[in-house]
Amino acid sequence: MSFWQRVQQWFGAHHIEAPANGVEVLDGDTLRYKGTTFRVAQMDAPEHQQPFSTGEAGAGKIATNAAKRLLQDRGVRLTPLGKDVYGRTLADVWVQGQGDFAHIMIAYGFAGAGLTARAELHDAENTAMASYKGLWEKGGFTRPRIWRQSHPKRDHPIR
Repeated sequence: MSFWQRVQQWFGAHHIEAPANGVEVLDGDTLRYKGTTFRVAQMDAPEHQQPFSTGEAGAGKIATNAAKRLLQDRGVRLTPLGKDVYGRTLADVWVQGQGDFAHIMIAYGFAGAGLTARAELHDAENTAMASYKGLWEKGGFTRPRIWRQSHPKRDHPIR
């Protein structure tokens, strides 16, 4: 159990238990459950239309598909943490039988660690990059926060 999960447990943070196949994947780090859009905390996956750093199309779509595969036929625990700048609910996400959604996506190379992510997520990202896992196999991706700055708002994010 991570430090933040222990803190949430200690302070009685409420969890939302979603059944298998009950969560819709909107992109690599955005989920929807019962009409609420959740942004996965501590990670940043390429936007759906975002290309690889090489200019080749598809980085965002591959990240989205990886998230769909990870959640397929599995229940999910969402722990709301607040709101992001787009009004989405920030949440820690735990996947039944798999573990921390953010850690898995980063470790397999389908997302990067967020700016304020815990050290183990930055370590997982560095390992994925060095091993050319996931999106790093095709040259990686520009940090989504940087990519968004040069693309019109209509291209991002999903709300």
